[in-house]
Amino acid sequence: MVPPFQKPDEPAHFYRAMTLVNSQFVCSVSPTYRYFFLSQSVYDFPTQMQTNNIVMRPDVKFPIGLVKHTYPFRSDKSVTDAYRYCQLSFVSYIPFAISAFLSYPFDNLLITFFAMRASAAMLLICFAYIGFYFIPKRYKLLFLFFIANPMLIHQATAVSYDAIINSLILLVIPLWLRCMDDKKIQWKTVVLLFLSLGLMCIAKPGYYFLVGISLPVLTRIPIKKYSIPFVLCFLFCLTVGILYSSSIISIFSDFFSVSKAPQIYIVLHDPWYFFGVIGRTIIESHERLIEGMIGLFGWLDYRLPLYGMLVYTFVGGMIAYDYIRTQTKALRGWVILLLGILCLSTVLLIFYNFYRAATPAAYRVVESIQGRYFLPLLPFLTIMVLESVVWLKHRRRIVLLVVSCGVIAVGSISYSIFSRYYDFSKNFSNPDMLVKEVAEKRIDISSLTSIELNSHMSYQYNVLSPGYKIGGVQMIAENEIETDIPYRIFLKDATCTNILYQGYMNELRDVHIAHLKGDNDIVITQHLPIIPLAESSICLELEPVATYPHPVYLRLLGEHNKPVVRFLYIAK
Repeated sequence: MVPPFQKPDEPAHFYRAMTLVNSQFVCSVSPTYRYFFLSQSVYDFPTQMQTNNIVMRPDVKFPIGLVKHTYPFRSDKSVTDAYRYCQLSFVSYIPFAISAFLSYPFDNLLITFFAMRASAAMLLICFAYIGFYFIPKRYKLLFLFFIANPMLIHQATAVSYDAIINSLILLVIPLWLRCMDDKKIQWKTVVLLFLSLGLMCIAKPGYYFLVGISLPVLTRIPIKKYSIPFVLCFLFCLTVGILYSSSIISIFSDFFSVSKAPQIYIVLHDPWYFFGVIGRTIIESHERLIEGMIGLFGWLDYRLPLYGMLVYTFVGGMIAYDYIRTQTKALRGWVILLLGILCLSTVLLIFYNFYRAATPAAYRVVESIQGRYFLPLLPFLTIMVLESVVWLKHRRRIVLLVVSCGVIAVGSISYSIFSRYYDFSKNFSNPDMLVKEVAEKRIDISSLTSIELNSHMSYQYNVLSPGYKIGGVQMIAENEIETDIPYRIFLKDATCTNILYQGYMNELRDVHIAHLKGDNDIVITQHLPIIPLAESSICLELEPVATYPHPVYLRLLGEHNKPVVRFLYIAK
């Protein structure tokens, strides 16, 4: 039902599948860039489907008349911008390429596109059927519940590697549970599990750690008896690792190379700040992330109705309760712990990838993260939680779990009450102070000079003291949008020795003033924790924390070689 290219990134994945049809397994390389050859008719097809006119605009509907036209394939070649496509493994697009090849006699790109979607749906149905055959009886309801996830159903017909990875999960989970449940493990099941895990890692980056579920399986394999299939599996995985080592190595090389991005410098030199960023992202966006794992569809512009999510969650609760009540055995404790570690590691890796690739340097949360990225983790997390409860039940420790849930619930409600009535950290007595001074012409922008922050700089300012607390700092930036250097900010006492606060300049710089002397002139608002002041002046220090080839430093507007700064004060 979803019109063409109204699922995230479908144009990119459609292009990649069509290049595979032309036997382009990897990008071509020129002295300046990498690229794919792609027919102009294929390249223009998303535009013909009005993609950019509909995306993220619920008021605009799909012109139904477009499906009545024929979109012939022309074999002329054009060069695509391949910065997004060269990293995509061709293995993920084999089903799409096969369906596209079979649809060529129709000479209609619309039929080709929907043939790709049909192949993704058939793959999921096939793997779900095989998985239902392998999965132990006590997990069958849980397995069906996961297949019934609305987001999984929605993604099942996406021209994307998301459809492939979700289908593979429906094969990996049953095979792994069968290996853990059988008294005598069968080598055919193990081989099929290893093959599925290898394909899963190739299909989409970010899920490499889940291969660790093979560790408890290996402990149950009688090596001497099954040495031949085990060696064959090992050779296969080694071959796959060599063939695709470039994508895996690139992730780790990016992590250890500080020249790739300022974000990596922060992760390496200030890991606790990075963990804090992940924590803030989860706290502030957990509702949207959970909703994205159930029913936040399209380009995040429509969703499953609330009652639909409630019904799905209620059914899931019934199944979970029935499982906990009836089960008499659980996975071993170290296996449950391993599942938790693997899930946590995968979550951290996903957050790191988006922090590196889609988040401004030193920003306070991870940008562009969506709940659907964690959908493949959902069955692992579900099994881990339920098996943990069953494990505690057998040891008569279920009361501890109930009490812990109660403490979390009371704490959550209490925090919400505190945030609503007693948190003054963002309530200022002088909000938008600098913006108003510029707008009311109390600050003459034309007389200000540009100050480039290319080294550690320190400035002193008067503050309202005593009795006031600083909750933020405002400055006028000249070129903040182009800046690629993260900055440390320090607030010190009047002697510039005792640190009152230190952190990163990481708030959104989105307060634009139209009549400033340049289009990029904006007022920076940097929020801070509540800071008590004991003196009438304070020392503000700014320091670039990383340097790169051809850096673009932050430039502030000021007078007398001193940036114009206003402090925001917590309302009394």
